[in-house]
Amino acid sequence: MSSIPPRIPPRIPSPSNGGGPARPEVALEQQLKSDPKRFGYVVAPSSAWSLVVGIGIIAGLVLLVRNVISAFISLGNARNKAAGATFFDLFASTTGRDGSFSPGLWLLVWGPLILFAIAIVAALIDKATSAGRLQRAQQAFAQSGFVVDPIVIPVQLTRTNDASVTPLLLVGPTASAQQAEAWAAAFANRLQTSPDEFAAFSKAAFSALGSSVKSGDCEKAVAAETLVPGAPAGTFFKISREKGLKIGRYVAVWASKPSGPLRAVHIAA
Repeated sequence: MSSIPPRIPPRIPSPSNGGGPARPEVALEQQLKSDPKRFGYVVAPSSAWSLVVGIGIIAGLVLLVRNVISAFISLGNARNKAAGATFFDLFASTTGRDGSFSPGLWLLVWGPLILFAIAIVAALIDKATSAGRLQRAQQAFAQSGFVVDPIVIPVQLTRTNDASVTPLLLVGPTASAQQAEAWAAAFANRLQTSPDEFAAFSKAAFSALGSSVKSGDCEKAVAAETLVPGAPAGTFFKISREKGLKIGRYVAVWASKPSGPLRAVHIAA
């Protein structure tokens, strides 16, 4: 367990409502709700089609490399040497050693072409539907979204084969910031002094908020009381990897669908 990561400065106390300047997170929230380009830049709407593109390209490359290796190895076969077979003959061959059709070789030869074609089609669909996804995502944010300056819980959570994460308490618009800060300080103290509670919270946080995708941040949020009974109403938990923390200190939170799961994304000021 460590202290507050240096990447996030201490929170700035909220000014009074007596005509003082708006807090940065309030200004950011208004920008995201009023400017589609700004929203699309900082909050890229996720798409299943982009996942299909990635899987298609990676799987196609794996089969392609495997076929290249297989063709080079087959060049050294005595029968192929005697027949004068070239690399390209073997690369495009779907015939096995016994002269019969080989489903495995067919997969190596035609699999990459099929998978790359699927990836191209998925990429075109992804591009064609991106504007609609962005519009729907911004409408959802305008209805249910908010931007917060999170309260950092000064511990590092870890699990096997994953990067360490920092838990953040997100104070929603209906919650009391003072009450949330006091509760967060007491909860952090319990985590730092009770190994059992730390282990239980770490397990629950990764289970509810962790991401199997290692290339980005964990972008889920849940009501804090679902992880820690007794947490202030209107507050939420998110866990952030270093990659997310480097993007920016503020977090945009919204539900893509009514009563749907919450998405929480770091944004820069």
